[in-house]
Amino acid sequence: MDNFIILGAGLSSIGFYNGVKRGVVYESKDKAGGHIKSVKIGNYFFDQGAHICHSKNSYWNKLINSDSETINKIKGNVMNYKDGDIFGYPVQNNLFELDKKTRIKSLKSLIEKKDFKNITNYKDWLIFQYGSYLTDKFYTPFTHKYWRTSPDKLSIDWLKGRLIPVDLNKIIDGAFEKPVNSQAVFNDFKYPKYGGFNAFFNQLIKEIPVKLNMKATNIDLINKKIQFNDDIKMDFDKIVSSIPLNELINIIEDVPNKVLTAANNLLYLNLIQINIVLKKTDKKFNNIHWFYVYDENIDISRITIISNVSGYKKNNEVVIQAEIFRRSDEIYDRDELYQKGISDILKIFNTQIDDIVNDRMTFVKYSYVVSDLNKSKNLDIINNFLKKTPISSIGLYGRWNYIWSDIAYMNGYKLGKAYE
Repeated sequence: MDNFIILGAGLSSIGFYNGVKRGVVYESKDKAGGHIKSVKIGNYFFDQGAHICHSKNSYWNKLINSDSETINKIKGNVMNYKDGDIFGYPVQNNLFELDKKTRIKSLKSLIEKKDFKNITNYKDWLIFQYGSYLTDKFYTPFTHKYWRTSPDKLSIDWLKGRLIPVDLNKIIDGAFEKPVNSQAVFNDFKYPKYGGFNAFFNQLIKEIPVKLNMKATNIDLINKKIQFNDDIKMDFDKIVSSIPLNELINIIEDVPNKVLTAANNLLYLNLIQINIVLKKTDKKFNNIHWFYVYDENIDISRITIISNVSGYKKNNEVVIQAEIFRRSDEIYDRDELYQKGISDILKIFNTQIDDIVNDRMTFVKYSYVVSDLNKSKNLDIINNFLKKTPISSIGLYGRWNYIWSDIAYMNGYKLGKAYE
């Protein structure tokens, strides 16, 4: 029977263990969960970025007990923000809320849009879907701010289920009146009433054997030995890893230079998150779950009003997560971004510094993978190398693909079942 070493205690590793039912999970941090972890600050829980459950998979929803009385079932109210105005998401379906000039230019550009025979990058896709005006006015500036990359330098392999393809009838209707139905995948979603996103998974995590504070530092493929914390060595038959692919490659002995270069060229986003509790905010935000910020002079890309999502708050306080992204190859001052972000939040919510009850920064080194035009080539080089080893890489950062939580779990679970 194979001796499995499972690296990383995120959802894909939990799924793998539940599929194979053997091995031990080793986690470098002091808590299991990976990207699903929530942290308690004061009276409230904050997640690592925006997390909700909108899966239609009945197996998954039963597994995480998403129909429990402790879970909120929510009709999503997602908006956009620009220059002090709130308007509907997605922008192209809610043109009626914008000025007449913007509406006319958007519709004209949409009708005259370029017909691409071969869409090679994200900018091509945007123009093909929405026309050049909406692409230039909204999507390109936001892409620079969120993905820290020009749209023409991004691939389109990450788009499925995230950006909404054009529906000309909906766009025309939305230029004159509020749309009856939204196209968004998160029209209906679920979220724990207390405990943050992590509360979905408490039972799952309890049921697997996890050894915490165990960071893998070296893998010897020839002798099949793995080293932890620079002093603990173990034998293995197979390694299943959900740790970031670039980090995995860098701890394997005698990796070809071509593979190392490919791994080190993988790009990703750092998250500088502002977790803040306010005594009050502008009433126009009362029923909004989250919104995207288009202003180029504001570093914040997205703001989630956690107290509206969970329904939990004390003394009518408003609980907010604000996300600022920087690419892994950028140099920046984390504290400077945080302080400016606080100032921008107060301005956006029309409140004062005295209204701050609590605030704290969360830094997440790996938040999202960046699907630049070189990603596929680099992944091919890395995966071709790993195929010749007893190592399987799973999950969001193990496969270096942008996937939902249920897909991450099932990715690991199916692999585990294959070894059963």
